[in-house]
Amino acid sequence: MSMEKLLTKIGSLRVTHKFKINDRVQWKKGLRNKKRPLEEQTAIVMEVLKKPLLDHEKETGSPYFREPLDLALAMLDEDDDLVVFYYDSRRFEPVPGE
Repeated sequence: MSMEKLLTKIGSLRVTHKFKINDRVQWKKGLRNKKRPLEEQTAIVMEVLKKPLLDHEKETGSPYFREPLDLALAMLDEDDDLVVFYYDSRRFEPVPGE
C-alpha cells in the first residue's frame, strides 16, 4: 500500500458523522474491518452510545484492541433474521441519497 493510500484512509477515518436512530449507513470505502455488514450492504442505526464500549480484545496487536464501539447497527443475516452488532462509527458514512 502506498503512503498516499494510507494517508487517504486515515483522513477518511477522521471524518465523522452525526448519526441518529433509523439512519441508513454503509462502510466507508477501505475501512471495513468486520464481516458484517457486507461491503455495500445498508445497515440501520439502532442506537448511538454516548459513551463508547471498548472492545475487550486482550492482544494489543489486534486491530480490535480498545476499538471504541459507539454505534449499534441492525441488519438481516443470510436467513433474514435480525441481528444487531456494535461498531466504531468512524468507519461508517450515510448511504448516499438518504
